[in-house]
Amino acid sequence: MKNKSLANLLSTKTTTSKIFLVGLFIFSTILLLLPLFLKLDFRALLAFGLVGLFVVNFLGSATLFLPAPAIFSVAIAGASFNPFVVAIVAGIASALGESVAYIFGYSSTEVLNLKKHKLIFKVTNTIVSWRGGVLIPLFAFFPNPLFDGLGILAGISEYPLKRFIILTFIGRFIRNIGVAYLGIFIW
Repeated sequence: MKNKSLANLLSTKTTTSKIFLVGLFIFSTILLLLPLFLKLDFRALLAFGLVGLFVVNFLGSATLFLPAPAIFSVAIAGASFNPFVVAIVAGIASALGESVAYIFGYSSTEVLNLKKHKLIFKVTNTIVSWRGGVLIPLFAFFPNPLFDGLGILAGISEYPLKRFIILTFIGRFIRNIGVAYLGIFIW
């Protein structure tokens, strides 16, 4: 297991660790499917400034197929605040939000008993680790729903969580700096 902090938490195959994994699986599933059950007013959250920007980008990245409001929030906030700070806040929030898909993939290996399928681990590890993980910042840069799938694959393959978050931040920061500066000219 490559994630030492998660390995320590789940070091014993006790009932407690299995309950924790099931809880993580349920929690991440709820967050990923949140837009289907709840209509969020992202523009109202932006009234809270950088904190609102953080919440919008976290929720936009934590849910499946909902990147559009988050990227628009970066442009709008870039017109009102320092674009560099906006890119950092939005990048951190997006990277942390994408870890929900990672946690879903990681917890699903135990809950859905995916560990018995060695081919799944080999294929997912090959995809996620290709060229040192270059696909992670590349997919994070472009707004597309496929990145959620890449996060799930990273969790299934037990790719290091810290590296996944850092590479996601790099891709999102580079994208957000351009979008935030573009917001100055549009709004």
